[in-house]
Amino acid sequence: MLEPRDLTAYQVKEDGSHGVIAIKNDLKALQEAVGGYIDIVRRRIGPEERVYTIVCDEEGLMKKRAFTAVVAGHKIALVGTLLVLRADGCGQLAPLSLDDIDYIQTSMYHILAPEGGHKAVLGVL
Repeated sequence: MLEPRDLTAYQVKEDGSHGVIAIKNDLKALQEAVGGYIDIVRRRIGPEERVYTIVCDEEGLMKKRAFTAVVAGHKIALVGTLLVLRADGCGQLAPLSLDDIDYIQTSMYHILAPEGGHKAVLGVL
């Protein structure tokens, strides 16, 4: 049996913290990272509209999780902790490259948080 390989992902948390993490490519690790059942979506990110695969909490809206991704800087697009990854040619999750990481970091927005202060969120299309 093959062991799941580690993935390099970019994590965006509800408190606005974000950064690179290494995570096992298995269901349990992904569920623990996002805090629930996973949903996998594809979104365009940043000014070049690069397509990435995002793992998020499938029930995030029902759980009233805080927003972590916005469209055009203000409309809520995704909630809860996010994992931003690539997909390989077969649709399987794949790690980010250093170029991907730099690009995603520059695609983070700092906005006013509803609870006061500023919060970093991911800009998606």
